[in-house]
Amino acid sequence: MNDEIKAPKHYECPDGSQVIDHMQSLLSPSEFEGFCIGNAMKYITRYKGKGGAQSLRKAQQNIQFAINVLEGRGPLEDG
Repeated sequence: MNDEIKAPKHYECPDGSQVIDHMQSLLSPSEFEGFCIGNAMKYITRYKGKGGAQSLRKAQQNIQFAINVLEGRGPLEDG
């Protein structure tokens, strides 16, 4: 999958998995939620100076990752 927002190629691990899945496996659910929300805040804070609409889409995706996990799905699963 090469989706520049949901699963960009440069965030792919050598085994073909996505870094977001790897991060989830390393963190507790609350830590992972905080990681995703922190990433969203980062993208929102800097969207005017870096990335514009694409940064807002990345923020939206990180919020969706957190929602997915809160609802018992993996970060990349569609809800």
